[in-house]
Amino acid sequence: MNTKTGIAVLAVVIVVAAGANYTYRNSDEPEVTMQDGAYVIGDKRFIPQEYNLPADGEIKILSDYVGTLFAYNGTVIWSEQGTQGFELVGDLKTFRFIPKTDDTYFVVNNTVYYIGDYKLTALKGVDAQTVEFAGDCAYVEKNRGFYLKDKFTVFLKEKIVSRDPQNFVAYKVDWYPGATEVPGGEGYAKDLKKVFYGCGDELEGADSASFQYLGNGYAKDARQVEYFGSVLPGTNHTTFTAPK
Repeated sequence: MNTKTGIAVLAVVIVVAAGANYTYRNSDEPEVTMQDGAYVIGDKRFIPQEYNLPADGEIKILSDYVGTLFAYNGTVIWSEQGTQGFELVGDLKTFRFIPKTDDTYFVVNNTVYYIGDYKLTALKGVDAQTVEFAGDCAYVEKNRGFYLKDKFTVFLKEKIVSRDPQNFVAYKVDWYPGATEVPGGEGYAKDLKKVFYGCGDELEGADSASFQYLGNGYAKDARQVEYFGSVLPGTNHTTFTAPK
């Protein structure tokens, strides 16, 4: 009990769920208190009885990235940023974040979800048993864009990039040269038939079979030389070597 305010403050528990190691990702962890029969999570009021859940329970914060993801008495619950509504997502026993995705992708009840663009999206058709991180595609300041794959496809959010996950390779992301207002960079990737640059954009004219990533934004194949995703006209791809 907080003797100054008379409010019982609940302990917010860091979660280790379904065998997945998880450390809370944000420094501004939302405070959870009890007020007039409601659990107050940041600026949200959660009344369990309205969702056919028992009145007494424990709140476990999972993420507050563009919304609040938490567990209550073993049920994973989502609340979109700027709203007071809550969505019951699934069983905490089946919950796991997908490693290396900054806790923006998770699995619960054998369904893969994406947290981003200020909403929670269930990714239809993704195989929850085989889904995994497949490589970075871009950086913007401290944020990352990245690919995921399952046994059927390579994808980014809801976009299918490739239907050849077995041969998909994502190369190192290179930072743009020089000083920019927003530091960032993009990277190359390929499967058996296509070459990509950035986050899933097909690189027209590139030959996947002969493609070579050279570093520092350079790549080449049997047809052309590329620099940060743009073709360098008049460059001899046979003799070209990337500058150090």
